Amino acid sequence: MTDRKARVTVRRATRQDADLLSMIGTAAYAATYADIWEDAAGLVDKLATFRADAFADCLQSANAHTWIAALDGAPVGFLTLVTGVPSPASKREGGAEITRFYLLGPASGQGIGGALFEAALAEATTAGTRYLWLDLMAHADWAVKAYTRLGFRVTGRTEMTAAVRMDRRAKLVMEREVG
Repeated sequence: MTDRKARVTVRRATRQDADLLSMIGTAAYAATYADIWEDAAGLVDKLATFRADAFADCLQSANAHTWIAALDGAPVGFLTLVTGVPSPASKREGGAEITRFYLLGPASGQGIGGALFEAALAEATTAGTRYLWLDLMAHADWAVKAYTRLGFRVTGRTEMTAAVRMDRRAKLVMEREVG
């Protein structure tokens, strides 16, 4: 059996990757979360946040850092880290938020998420960030388990205000120390 991890590469995204990030983000989000929306219009509005121009703007921001992961040369996921953002739960200074972390379904379970996270953690360490944080859907047990394995712990709760099903509005805030 071939070592899959050796076939994973991670690189820093550039402005030229905006279309690619849009495709991966839209596909991964729709495949994972389409069922939480009360109506198609709400889902379409959410998917619009994955437009290429939104990624191009993000990639121009000095405090936003995005990495793309590939498996056998094919892009399959990305992670965006925004430094200098305090957690809504602890409100501590020195935080960095993982704003987007998406993998295409068939790429899951192959060490790709871990490789993306290691790139973000290295950047956070270099930048002097004290802790990382993110929020996620409370019903996404698989995501809670994955982030727990990466050293995150639940530090608070929030709620989506968008038009999602009532039983899917709860979100968790998770944090982990850097270093």
